[in-house]
Amino acid sequence: MLKTEGLHHPKALEAIGNNWRSDSLVPGMSVVAIPIYSDNYVWLLHDKAHAWVFDPGNAKPIIDYLRQEQLILEGVMITHSHWDHVNGIDALVNAYPAPVYGPANIHAGIDQPVTQGDAINAGPLRFEVHETPGHMAEHLSYFEASRELLFCGDTLFSAGCGRLKQTGNMRALFNSLQWIQTLPAGTLIFCSHEYTLANLAFAQAAEPANTSICEYQDGIKQLRASGQPSLPSTLEIELAINPFLRLPPNSPFLEGTHPQNRFDAFEALRIAKDSF
Repeated sequence: MLKTEGLHHPKALEAIGNNWRSDSLVPGMSVVAIPIYSDNYVWLLHDKAHAWVFDPGNAKPIIDYLRQEQLILEGVMITHSHWDHVNGIDALVNAYPAPVYGPANIHAGIDQPVTQGDAINAGPLRFEVHETPGHMAEHLSYFEASRELLFCGDTLFSAGCGRLKQTGNMRALFNSLQWIQTLPAGTLIFCSHEYTLANLAFAQAAEPANTSICEYQDGIKQLRASGQPSLPSTLEIELAINPFLRLPPNSPFLEGTHPQNRFDAFEALRIAKDSF
């Protein structure tokens, strides 16, 4: 498991960009980030023979990777209905027939609807299905407790969170983030977009006195400049830098809003981010 002691140490930042790709993350397994479109990642787990894919928004690069590595697709997991998460389902399973797990009634290609309390086996891993609505009403996340892995789609981003879309709900999103904060601090967070630097700019404006944000921002700039993903993050890191988890009471964005509780603060920050 990736250790995050010394959050601001360059080696800790280097570990975020590199160590997760090695077999040490999950013994006998590898995690691969497949970039699609301008800022999406498709996450692929494999054991050198069998593979599992999260949110295939574009089939071609996934199929190319499966062929290159001579992998058999064993399963696909979907978080929600947005096109950049589901558009590749049909072409992918046409090329590599496999069960597709996800929310019910959002895409014809999902032949294994799942919901809160269900579990999906992926080789030695067992993913618990959790409902994490807010960004969209049907949003699911997949948590592997033994290895502390969370694939959370567009619910939580590094230094940010999803915005409300067509069926989104502010209170539901707040509750989903509250659940994520109950997970072990070392949980690796695999979200679906490379938004980290933009989110850190807002985080810095939301909490100017938090030096962890500036130091982390410097490290992430180095990672991105060298072509490396800023992901995954860890819950420990997010608790130090993410304004939507921290809800800093003295944030400039809360001036004049008079929040009465944590939800009020969250709502004010989420609205502020929409126009930032």
